[in-house]
Amino acid sequence: MQLTIDHQSVWVPWLDGPRKLHGDEAMLVSQVEELGFEPQDGVLVLNAHGDDPFGLFGRERTITPRSDIAPRGGPVFAHYPDQVAMVTAISRARGAVLAVMEGLQMNLRGWAAATGAIDARTGVATTGVPADVRRLLERIMFYGNNGYGGAKHSPAGSMVPGIAGDIGAAGYSNDFIVSYLYAAGLDRHSEKNLRALID
Repeated sequence: MQLTIDHQSVWVPWLDGPRKLHGDEAMLVSQVEELGFEPQDGVLVLNAHGDDPFGLFGRERTITPRSDIAPRGGPVFAHYPDQVAMVTAISRARGAVLAVMEGLQMNLRGWAAATGAIDARTGVATTGVPADVRRLLERIMFYGNNGYGGAKHSPAGSMVPGIAGDIGAAGYSNDFIVSYLYAAGLDRHSEKNLRALID
């Protein structure tokens, strides 16, 4: 089973230390424009309603996972998303671009590798995983056809922990695995079951 990625991506990776917030936002918006999208046509996904950090969107184009009523189409921005907001943003970004400011709520290294996310600070695309690791990730996705539910003796329960262990031996964390699979449509319910198998 091949992982299907259906959106382009831009991000500002989290860096420890002082952040140039408005400068980072400006670079993110600029990269979205370079990909041929109009930022003002997009939506902003927030964990909860609050200030619009980008200054581009009216309230009718700022959504949360609980209030997703804005018009569809255009780029999608996410500001320090948690897992629920990230799922909403990825779903929204199909056929378009997802532009993310990474925060501490969720490690997005896997998503960035899966999608080849462009680092807005450098303009460089994130390197993907080696082919053998990608095949292992595809196997984990294959066993998620029932949301990784069921007993430990189910196919997912008996196979996924070992596959995740092989990925870990290659230097990738469980957070990386989960984030990578988010890019291909892993939802929050399935993530909880997957975590129970691999953590």
